[in-house]
Amino acid sequence: MSRARHQSHLSRLSCLAVILATLSCCTRTATVEPSISHLPSFGKAPKTVGVYFSPEFRSERRVVDSIEFKVGSASVSLLDDAFAITFDETVEIGTQPPVVGREGELSAVIEPRLEDFAFRTLFVGKGRHWAFVSYDFSLSTLDGELVASWRTKGQGESHGWEGQGAAVTVAMQQAAAEFVTSFRYVPELRRWAEDLPIEGATAPGNEQETRPAAGIKDGAVVGTYRDVVEVSAELRVPPGISTRGVGASRLTSVHVSIHNLSGNRLRVHLPDIALVPNGTGEATPLPPSTVSGLLTSPRVRLGPVAPGTGLAALPALAAVLADWAMEEGQKEEFAELLAAYESDSLRDTILQEAEVTDGFIYFAVPSRSGAALGTLLVPIVDLDSATRYVVRLPLRQGRLGRLSDSFLARGSGE
Repeated sequence: MSRARHQSHLSRLSCLAVILATLSCCTRTATVEPSISHLPSFGKAPKTVGVYFSPEFRSERRVVDSIEFKVGSASVSLLDDAFAITFDETVEIGTQPPVVGREGELSAVIEPRLEDFAFRTLFVGKGRHWAFVSYDFSLSTLDGELVASWRTKGQGESHGWEGQGAAVTVAMQQAAAEFVTSFRYVPELRRWAEDLPIEGATAPGNEQETRPAAGIKDGAVVGTYRDVVEVSAELRVPPGISTRGVGASRLTSVHVSIHNLSGNRLRVHLPDIALVPNGTGEATPLPPSTVSGLLTSPRVRLGPVAPGTGLAALPALAAVLADWAMEEGQKEEFAELLAAYESDSLRDTILQEAEVTDGFIYFAVPSRSGAALGTLLVPIVDLDSATRYVVRLPLRQGRLGRLSDSFLARGSGE
């Protein structure tokens, strides 16, 4: 190669490097516009509540894969709507408790915090986006004494390359809607709203009886609160579901059965259920669509082929048709998996006397085959007595293996 040609080649490479570096540094802001103004009121709590949004909460932003999500400002507007639906009146205040001089005006102070944010794109068809958002709320007296703290969670999905913001929007709306309903379903909040004693809202854990499930393998266990509820959990693969492919080796599935032993109504709420792996944080159940996306076989997409005319155009046409066929094959496989997993999944429900519900839950947890997996937490709420029963079940790793830590691309706070 001549010196001139070599220098020209280096120049082109340098330009390419600059372009790639520039592209890698660019951050695009996704549109996040959640709203629950359409949500009907479930009956307002007869309280006037002070609301404190910290400066940090207002300015919260998350960046994932060079996509910026301005969740702070969007959350303030969203939760303002949620508070208006929930309470008789709300008053925004500029400081945390203690709050002096407003004893006759405010019943309590509520403060939200963005607890978790996760975003992931699954390359199925044109792209399927999944988002997870959770808020922590604290309700305090004006003197600063904590009345209750709780967490609401939301998961959202959207399609297409431009739909990242839509997935986050849905997740935020779901978490805010859960806040509105929490004053009916969270025992401490319902008792506070009705001026009832908060003590005893969660039943003592030592009242639970735990035993191995007779005749079932893989370390199945049963937890019982006598005359209230019985929950069994078993690590196994759903019947008739293929476990081929890379995705299956990264999933842990748990079959759960819940039996109402009481004469009261018992609420089962899937987002409340959690798996606490040994030595790591809490894992949230994955929705069936995310599980199906992980198990859909990856397709190798063909790169662009320079078009031509006449016979020269045939390679480009063949490439387009091959790429289209791969995408359509993915969609068909995804649809089949989704139908299977949705039919077998555990669902939110309210159990009447003697009723039973069961189904599978899927988790992303780091573990080793044969090792102790962690503890499954299954909170059950007695709606008639406003009492929570947290059933704790120790589990060991089953046959579906683990889902690697890299599944969730968690945003960095800036």
